[in-house]
Amino acid sequence: MTVPSLVCENGGELRDRICLCPDDWTGTTCNIPNFCPEQNPTPTSKFTFPKTVLGQFASSIERCPPKTTNAGMPQASSLCNITTNSFDPPNILNCTLTLDAINAWISEATPEQKKNLASNTQILTSIPERLTPLNITNAAQITNTLLSDQQTTQTTDIAVSAVATISQLLSASPEMYSSVDHTAISELTQTLQKLSLREIQNPLLVQPKMAVQSLKGHKPIRHVQLTFFKGKCLKAE
Repeated sequence: MTVPSLVCENGGELRDRICLCPDDWTGTTCNIPNFCPEQNPTPTSKFTFPKTVLGQFASSIERCPPKTTNAGMPQASSLCNITTNSFDPPNILNCTLTLDAINAWISEATPEQKKNLASNTQILTSIPERLTPLNITNAAQITNTLLSDQQTTQTTDIAVSAVATISQLLSASPEMYSSVDHTAISELTQTLQKLSLREIQNPLLVQPKMAVQSLKGHKPIRHVQLTFFKGKCLKAE
């Protein structure tokens, strides 16, 4: 009996009888939307957000005005909600706030202030081409402070913003890392290792180039297979 071949939709590619879907589609034949559609300004949000994959942050089309400290940076970001397939209420950037200032304040901030500073850090690192070694060092130290605190990591918004920030840092030019404070990177790496061992079942801690997730089996796990995509190649280890 011949099994009919699948017909992949929306740009999916058939490999070994499986449809490999682009990020913004899912399902057996890539027929299920995996994105939030573009959002134009509404009565509750004055910002425009482009089509965005579920679970990822979108940067607003609106930018900080000229002559502000963060001129040209997005004025806001919004998380594409994996449950509602729509954008969450926006996080708004203080267009005069810098990563230096956030790094100086973060340790003494209240939980609510940390939530705001975490979202501002995510926005300030959202354009990889604008990241400098000092930006990367400051952002690494900020996220390390946020993720080292068990109280703040229990606050989903803070943990998600911090992990998204790290994902964005990984998109910076490799040349930028030659002058980065490597102690900051090493300490952040150790913190991420500890975080991944906590039982935090949050799918939003999986971001592009970055995944912090723990799995607990009913029986001892002796073998784990990891599958990842790079370009058009499918690899397994």
